[in-house]
Amino acid sequence: MPVGQGGINLYQCSQKVIEDRFCPLVNGAVVFLDNVCAEVIHWHGGASALFDYGALDVREFSSFEV
Repeated sequence: MPVGQGGINLYQCSQKVIEDRFCPLVNGAVVFLDNVCAEVIHWHGGASALFDYGALDVREFSSFEV
């Protein structure tokens, strides 16, 4: 369904998922993001948005992380 005819665009959809499902889980957590997830978060407020929701730190997801 095209946007403007009762549809929802990709930006609105990803914003809703981030606000409703992802951000409530970051309070008090160290958040690890891969490149794709980091790009999505970038378009919805960036790391500062995660800190606003209570994240302790934001790091790159890596197999070398200890």
